[in-house]
Amino acid sequence: MVLKKIRQGFRIGGAAYKGVFTGKGLSNATKLQKKFRKEELQIQSKKGKTLKERLQAESRLRHGDEAINKLSKKNKDWKKMKAGKMTKEQFINKYPNSGTARREKGKKWRPVYTKKETNQMARKNKDFKRMKKGEITKAQFIRRYPNSITARESKKK
Repeated sequence: MVLKKIRQGFRIGGAAYKGVFTGKGLSNATKLQKKFRKEELQIQSKKGKTLKERLQAESRLRHGDEAINKLSKKNKDWKKMKAGKMTKEQFINKYPNSGTARREKGKKWRPVYTKKETNQMARKNKDFKRMKKGEITKAQFIRRYPNSITARESKKK
């Protein structure tokens, strides 16, 4: 098994160990790494804990308490936003890299067309293609669409 370096440690058998340097595979693991592995297996096999609690404990072991606490705080704030106790703008300012912020950022610059405008653009595109094929003349196209780029370019000449 080849190890991949992660933020502050290495990944062994699905778990991350901060500050531990290893060779290849679990057979070469140090006592410290074996101890971590045992703890991980104990967390997974403990009875009385729900699946959610076991998964959360495993995540805390992999990523650290700080990262998990940050995510749970973000989740609580997201629920507040959905309940109306926090505005979407406040949430986006607090968490600019969240999915909500990225989606909202993308919405701002996208043009929204009415059905009429969409039909006009489709007609214009069809007529442009007809002009390129030679079915209609350039003058006819410019008369129909005086604000088009083609019309503006012909005025410059």
